[in-house]
Amino acid sequence: MKRKLLLVLAVGLVCCFNVNAQQEPMFTHYMFNKLTYNPAYAGSRQAICATLVYHDQWKAFKGADNEGAPVTSNFAIHAPITLGQKADLGVGFHIVDDVSGFIGTTGFWGTVAYKKKLKFAELGLGLNAGMAQQRLGAVWRAEHPGDKRLPNTSSSSVFDAGVGAYLNALNWYAGVSALHVTAGKATWEADGDISVNYRLAPSYFAHGGYNVKLTPDIDLQPSFILKTDFAKVVGDVSALALYKQFVWAGLNLRTERVTGVSAMVGIYPVANLSIGYSYDIATKARDGAPSPPFGGSHEIMANYCFKLNTNIKPDVWHKSPRFL
Repeated sequence: MKRKLLLVLAVGLVCCFNVNAQQEPMFTHYMFNKLTYNPAYAGSRQAICATLVYHDQWKAFKGADNEGAPVTSNFAIHAPITLGQKADLGVGFHIVDDVSGFIGTTGFWGTVAYKKKLKFAELGLGLNAGMAQQRLGAVWRAEHPGDKRLPNTSSSSVFDAGVGAYLNALNWYAGVSALHVTAGKATWEADGDISVNYRLAPSYFAHGGYNVKLTPDIDLQPSFILKTDFAKVVGDVSALALYKQFVWAGLNLRTERVTGVSAMVGIYPVANLSIGYSYDIATKARDGAPSPPFGGSHEIMANYCFKLNTNIKPDVWHKSPRFL
C-alpha cells in the first residue's frame, strides 16, 4: 500500500503536482441509498426518509504501516415539498465519511430537486452542493522522511457539486447523475512553497430497478448501478426477494478490479423501518487471478420513513414503502 501511494504521489509531483483518483465509496445497499449518488431522488417517497449505512470493507486487510481497508459511513435525509397539482420540490441533506488507507474524505451536501408529474412517471431534476474535506492521515509515513517534496499530515476543503435526473413510476425507477462536476482541487502542503494537489474526479452514474409480483406473498426486486470516471467502470447487479412485505434476502454481484458476491438479508421490524445486512466475498481479480486474501466486507443499513401530516392526500405515484 505504501509503495502504491508513493508511486501516485511521485507521478503527481512530476505532472504539475496533481493527483487524480476515483474517490466514490461503494455501497452494497445502493438501492436504499439513492440520494448519495443522485440528487434528483430527493422528495421521491412522499414522506420524510432517513438512511444510515456503515460499510467496513476487506476486514482482513492490513498494510505495511498498519493502514486499514476502506471504511465508509453515510447518513442521508430527504423530504418532499408540495407546490401544486403538477409539480413538487424535494429537499435533502447527506453526509459521507470515507477512510481508505492514508486518505480520508468527509463531506456534506445539501440537495434540491424539481419534481414534474408525467403521464407514465414522475421526473425529478436535482442539484446538490456542499463541501468535501480531503485529508492525509497521521499513519502516513514517507519512505524518506527528509524529502521536503512529500506532504505530512494535512487536510484541505473544497466546494463540490453534482446534478442528476430521476424517473419514478409505480413499479420501476431509473436515473442518471454526475457527481463532483466542479472537480475541486484539494491542496496538501508539503514544505515551504511545495504542495500536492488532489483533485476530486467527476463520477457518472446510471441506475434502475423494477418490482415484479411473483406471487401474492413474494415480490422480486432486481436493480443495477453503473459507476464510471471514464478511467474504469464499476457495476453492481442485485436481486432481492421480499416475502409478505416483512423480510427480504438476495444477492449482489459487483464487477471491478476484484469481483465480489454479496449475500443480503433484511427485515421490516415495524412499519416503514427497514434494517439490512450484507456480507461481501471477493471472488477473483479482473485479470482472472485468484482473489487476494483481503477477507469479507460487512455493511449495515437502516432506513426509516415518516410523515408529519398524515392527512395529506397521497400522490398518484405513491408506492409501497417496501419498494424504494
